Amino acid sequence: MADPPLQRLARLYGVQAVHRDGFRQDRYPEREALFAVLRNLGADVAKSEDVPREVRRAEIERWERISDPVSVSWVGQGSVPERERVSLRLRLPISLQAERLDVSIKNESGIQRQISAEVRRLPCSRKVSVHGRRYAVVELPIDGPPIGAGYYRYRVRVSGHESGGLLIRAPRACCDLKRGWGAFAPLYALHSRNSPGVGTFADLSKLTAWLGSLGGGFVSTLPLLASFLDEPFEPSPYMPVSRCFWNELFVDLPSVPEWSPEFGGIGDAPAGPHIDYRGLMRGKRAALEKALARLGGQRQETFARFAERHAELRAYAAFRAGLERGLGELPEFTLRDPACAYHAFAQWIAEEQLNALAERAAEDGHQLCLDLPLGVHPRGFDSHRHADIFSQGIAAGAPPDRFFSKGQNWGFAPINPRLAREHGHAYFVACIRHHMRLAGVLRVDHLMGLHRLYWIPEGFGGDQGVYVRYPAEELYAILCLESQRSDTAVVGEDLGTVPGYVRQRMADHGLRRMYVSQFEYSGDRKPPYNAPTRQSVASVNTHDTAMFASFWTGRDIDDQASLGLLDDDHADDARKRRKRLKRALLSHLRKLRLIGGGQPAADAVLRACLTTLGASQAECVIVTLEDLWGETDPQNTPGTDQERPNWTRRARLSLEQIQADRGVVSALTGIERARRSAEQD
Repeated sequence: MADPPLQRLARLYGVQAVHRDGFRQDRYPEREALFAVLRNLGADVAKSEDVPREVRRAEIERWERISDPVSVSWVGQGSVPERERVSLRLRLPISLQAERLDVSIKNESGIQRQISAEVRRLPCSRKVSVHGRRYAVVELPIDGPPIGAGYYRYRVRVSGHESGGLLIRAPRACCDLKRGWGAFAPLYALHSRNSPGVGTFADLSKLTAWLGSLGGGFVSTLPLLASFLDEPFEPSPYMPVSRCFWNELFVDLPSVPEWSPEFGGIGDAPAGPHIDYRGLMRGKRAALEKALARLGGQRQETFARFAERHAELRAYAAFRAGLERGLGELPEFTLRDPACAYHAFAQWIAEEQLNALAERAAEDGHQLCLDLPLGVHPRGFDSHRHADIFSQGIAAGAPPDRFFSKGQNWGFAPINPRLAREHGHAYFVACIRHHMRLAGVLRVDHLMGLHRLYWIPEGFGGDQGVYVRYPAEELYAILCLESQRSDTAVVGEDLGTVPGYVRQRMADHGLRRMYVSQFEYSGDRKPPYNAPTRQSVASVNTHDTAMFASFWTGRDIDDQASLGLLDDDHADDARKRRKRLKRALLSHLRKLRLIGGGQPAADAVLRACLTTLGASQAECVIVTLEDLWGETDPQNTPGTDQERPNWTRRARLSLEQIQADRGVVSALTGIERARRSAEQD
């Protein structure tokens, strides 16, 4: 795109006028796609003639604002932290040099301090001229008692000009991750004698304790957030109703004091391999409603106080109640409204059970590992409650790569970074806190979204998107601050098309990266994979990749080709590369004496691969439980919606069968031995 004014406008709004896709090919978005994204970000452009005017307006607007909406100051960046000088960077017209400015700054407790200074006495880092107007960039020291880690709101006033913002004082790094290993299992796929239809928080607790008895430190699972399991129906854990409320489908009814067996809600195991979400949710809701009707005494008072203390809960319950009734306007929350009361009660019970789960895990030296999805359902609570920061007419996605040659459209609206900054990233903070209150480890989906996100305007294909930049430093500061406050380690999902600078920033701020063997294996080098680094969480696969048995036989490639996710040329190339990969990997594993001669079964190769991961430097190793009994069907096939019943497959083995299966136990104890052996070396 040889259009300097449009390139300038794109830079001003954090839009990339060119990007590199997964095939390492430069892509230049169509002009209309760029215009659509720029309009969404606030630029008034409909045609090329509008661009110069908008460039001028954006540049003046930026310099006329005294301070950015959000600023970051890192704790410990000086030689003596307690004596650190904290300052605010301000942009002021040169004409105000002789004026005096006043600043009020307030901490999270509401304690406020006042600062005054003469503009001409402030250190000036540079002076610029913008469209005939002259400005100076100055630093205002925040004198007085030390400014500790936290969030600070401030207002700056000078000669009729006024501006405000949020100062984030944050430690430079997130909490450390404990070395160890764990297992991955979607909670919805689990089932047990006490809950034959779907896994519960009690099942997750039992699995965590059992894994701990074998030496494991945690169970990793998919997001446990509220979902639409009636209408609109959307079972994907990555398309939740909200990122700040839990999915009551996972409530363990026998653990609810008011529940009685005659209320039902547990049900029999479905006949087929897939979960009947609608039926199970109807039964569980009916049982919870009966339990609510029995609520009384001290428990009823505790519940009422819980609802009274949480304004967002009341808004959420009213939203769900109004949506169920098809109301244009949401009802006012009251516990006398059965639907409002149900949704508030369900969240209260879920909170009780998850808190108990986290406490038991901590007492046993284990951790609750939660997953924060990138987006939310476009008709969900968050999209309604925070409609002013979600981009309309835009979908998030990913550019073409060798796994999805047509790109991906994920179907949910991205957050507008400019508007989110104006709100001090309050929504992001709320989502992080909701999870870190309970989690010892938090996996952040699509970590690159802290830096940039692929926007696909309505009417354009997955290969015609545009990258929009996000204020990464501010979002990292929030993660680091909340991580240290809650003692929660952070793992970033950094798979796919990820620039090198993203992983460097992750390392700088103590976020652990993901190492997935399926992406690291190669038949074109020796050894056939790069070993995982120390600050990583290693696994053979993820919920978005093929099960190992399918990967080893090449069934996953055939599947993607049949679905049209890979064209014929790319599918043929993938099969050739897979053949070379298998040959090189087998040769390497034989040299390590982890497998014998001949053509070993997929199970034997999997055990050998897990042993190499267990013996690696990686801080954590995760094994997918379903791999251990040779499952071939994935829980999710990215890029499919109607084609596949994603997120619905039940595990072939029940919780009791998993614990009794000798092959499963043998594989897990093998990982424990490999981990211990690596620690001793």
